Amino acid sequence: MVRSSNPQEVLPLLDALPTPAETAARMLELARDPQATAEQFADVIATDPGLTAELMRNSNDPDRGHDAPLDLRAAAQALPHAELKRLAFCAVTPENSPEETTVDEGLSGMNALRSHSVAVAVAARELALQSEHLAPDEAYGAGLLSAMGPLALATLMPEEAGALRREISLNEADSILDQERAAFGFGSEQMAAALSESWDFSMELRDILYFLNLSVEVIERDCPASVRDLVGFVRAGIHVAAQAGYGVHEATPDEEALPTDIRDLLDGVDFEALLILVHKAVENAKRVAAPEDSRPEARMASLRVANNELAHLLARSEHKRQGAAAVTSVMQYGLQRLGDSDPLPGVMYRTMESMSFKRMTFVEIDSGESQLAAKISCALRGSQKVAEGSRRAFPKGETFPAAVIITRDDEGARNVCLLDLLGVDACVLAPVAEPAGEVTGFLVADRGVNGSIPMPGDEHCLAIIADQAALLLNFERLSHEQARMATIDPLTGAATRRRLMDRLESLVSLSDRTQIPLSLAMMDLDHFKAFNDTLGHQVGDKLLQDLVKVLDGGVRKSDLVARYGGEEFIVVFPDATLEGAFNAADSLREKVYEFGKAHAEEYGNLSISISIGVAQLRTDKNGRVAEDAMALIGRA
Repeated sequence: MVRSSNPQEVLPLLDALPTPAETAARMLELARDPQATAEQFADVIATDPGLTAELMRNSNDPDRGHDAPLDLRAAAQALPHAELKRLAFCAVTPENSPEETTVDEGLSGMNALRSHSVAVAVAARELALQSEHLAPDEAYGAGLLSAMGPLALATLMPEEAGALRREISLNEADSILDQERAAFGFGSEQMAAALSESWDFSMELRDILYFLNLSVEVIERDCPASVRDLVGFVRAGIHVAAQAGYGVHEATPDEEALPTDIRDLLDGVDFEALLILVHKAVENAKRVAAPEDSRPEARMASLRVANNELAHLLARSEHKRQGAAAVTSVMQYGLQRLGDSDPLPGVMYRTMESMSFKRMTFVEIDSGESQLAAKISCALRGSQKVAEGSRRAFPKGETFPAAVIITRDDEGARNVCLLDLLGVDACVLAPVAEPAGEVTGFLVADRGVNGSIPMPGDEHCLAIIADQAALLLNFERLSHEQARMATIDPLTGAATRRRLMDRLESLVSLSDRTQIPLSLAMMDLDHFKAFNDTLGHQVGDKLLQDLVKVLDGGVRKSDLVARYGGEEFIVVFPDATLEGAFNAADSLREKVYEFGKAHAEEYGNLSISISIGVAQLRTDKNGRVAEDAMALIGRA
């Protein structure tokens, strides 16, 4: 029993509009038939508003490019075959008895409501055809869903809805909707609007369902012109269905009280022929939707199969939801780790925690050695991680091109190699690729030596996480490169002025604490302008590069060669007195001179030499530093 003044509050109770047992059994037959076609599914869907609602929910995705969202056959063909089979298993009726045959059995006569929907759909399409409307199939689809509200009410409140259906009298109330609101707190039109919004139906379909029960004046004033004709066809179809004996309620509408738009549409129509067409269509729909094996026990068996399949679907759906939550968690963690060094182990641990894996390994293919190597390995407490550095022979030229679940049942030497490296019987793998597409390694996850096999969908989640890991690694690489570029002169490879000052300030502080001497030499390449003017700037740039190579080759590892600006360079000599720095600087002067003699022709026989000034950091009589780094440079 459901009581609510707000139809939105009961929407979670409706996964789909109900489908009678015989239709559900027929859909299950098709789902288990490997030869079943989309046309066969579409034919059954066209007999049942519950299936139609589910189809609309699946096919009204703008990414599918479906231009006619009310054309049931086109909608069915727009879906992959696997989606149609999933639709079949999700269409199982909530009714307890699969033998519902009379209008009073089941959920407020669900078969009667279905017959009404088919009658409305057929009448609406025929009226559209006779009016030469461009979209008769859309009129059919809208007509089939016109009883969404009553169907939903019959599902939520079967006893009350059945009683109201039998007792309503159009001559005793201003409208059926008033009586529904009095009985339930809301009318079927509110329920239909809430459902169409909640299920994200197309705006075209929402408009049609909204305006069906409104007055002619409101329709003419507010209804969009693009759907006004379809609204009229369905409204007239509802009247035709009632006259044919397929009304939603047992009361018969008064012919004299027909709205003018319905009367205009039916004017000139062969009404008796239309009623015959409706009767034949309803009977044909019952035949199309009937299972091939009509025995009650066979139909019950089909429903039991469906219940088992639905249980599996729910389990997979829950696993998919958990996987999506895991991906979100790992991505949020990755954003928090932006800029951190070595982010991969953290991502791997977060993935294990979120996706219930016991171990994760980052493996690489050593193409030169034809080996698969475990580079980084992580494991949750209680599980033995893969030994880092362990290797297995790997087929030459092979790789893992895409995310995949791998088990011992899979053929292929590469799969056996990976499972042997991990020591498990199943795992899930996803490539980690550079932005340019080059694969740098693979994230591999498993549930331990005796753990369960990964579930379908795990590979898709891990693929997203692998892409996130690749972005983090690329960001880390770019950050390191940016930091390196900030401290290395891009032309000569010498330290930048920024790095020089950072190093000097650190050494000045060290000298102040330890009284270790600190000296530096400042040098200038003599007559450098002549090289640029005579030989060109490219030759001048090469000379600066060669000078740095000579300087680097003539100093200790602890010394620092830095470009101070233009052709000026500084060499820092930690733990060196003035005399030691002078001797080192003079040795550098000699090396540059010898380099110039050896490469005279290369540089137009211009003389290559440097001028050097040397200074030692000043201290007071107590050994404390008496000047800063800039003063030391200035004296040099």
